[in-house]
Amino acid sequence: MFQTLSSEVSRSRRYNNPLSLVLNIHYHGDSENSQEQQEQVRLMISQLLKEQMR
Repeated sequence: MFQTLSSEVSRSRRYNNPLSLVLNIHYHGDSENSQEQQEQVRLMISQLLKEQMR
């Protein structure tokens, strides 16, 4: 995933085109905590991607 994403980011920078990423996460767990946990997972993944793409 990072290799493909890296090449897409490079292409986006080279041609000065915006790049969007859609992240679809399915969480199977307790419904009371699932929204909070899904948000935590999204934040962790976004931080990881941001660090890897620097």
